[in-house]
Amino acid sequence: MRTEGVPPGAPSPLFVDFATFAHVTEVPPSILVGERGPPLVSETPNPTQHQERRLVTVLFADFVGFTSLAEDLDPEELQMLVSGIFEDLAEEALRYDGTIEKFIGDAIFVIFGAPIAHEDDPQRALRCAIGMQKLFAEHAARVKAQLGIELGLRIGIHSGMVVAGAVRAPAEYGVMGDTVNTASRLQQAAAPGEIYVTQATFRLTNREFSFREVGPIEMKGKDRPILAYALTGERTTPRTSIDIQAPLVGRWMELSRLDLAFQSARVGRTEVVLIAGEPGIGKSRL
Repeated sequence: MRTEGVPPGAPSPLFVDFATFAHVTEVPPSILVGERGPPLVSETPNPTQHQERRLVTVLFADFVGFTSLAEDLDPEELQMLVSGIFEDLAEEALRYDGTIEKFIGDAIFVIFGAPIAHEDDPQRALRCAIGMQKLFAEHAARVKAQLGIELGLRIGIHSGMVVAGAVRAPAEYGVMGDTVNTASRLQQAAAPGEIYVTQATFRLTNREFSFREVGPIEMKGKDRPILAYALTGERTTPRTSIDIQAPLVGRWMELSRLDLAFQSARVGRTEVVLIAGEPGIGKSRL
């Protein structure tokens, strides 16, 4: 296998272009010979100017006990206390690159995976949730000591597809879809102090985190109960992956190129392979 412009015997660059299959900006052949091509993911100066389907993990956190606080505190005192709590929760969300979609009453709605995507967005959401519970517990302990009022934070997390972008107003970034509704309903079903996740999020994170099964939960607007899991903590050592025996579908071209490079390397020739594409497209699986 020869690459035009590369002397015989020199390392042979091999580019497996996932970006083309993901319908994002195509990387031109110039990148194969060392020139800097355009970004692998389309750069949009203003993400609110368009809409797109995105795989995200949605986190809803709501604190229980707000009504009792409102009855016992002056409105200004209540505002200062609640603002301090939400400020800490927001900082924890930003720490993991979450996007704060909005505050709704005494709840916070955070997106992981849009407009910025990472390979580990579901894991980031769970770590954020654990951090939020720890921070909230500190606030709750102070309120309990000073006012005798019990506060609790309940969190619901779900992973799925949404439409992201200017879904409500031209200059406002947001997401819309059943994924949002499911996370919100799950949060309402969670007990104070607990973090509930759906089966979709569980499947994406159970190697790194431990759970206990809560069971099917009836949700308003859902035809079937939703299987939920309560997050119990992060594993000190990730669970070993089970070998995946299912064949890759629709990647015969990439596999053939990789096999060609492997066979060439077996006879002593140096090969360089670059696998590029959006987070979550299947680079590690390949």
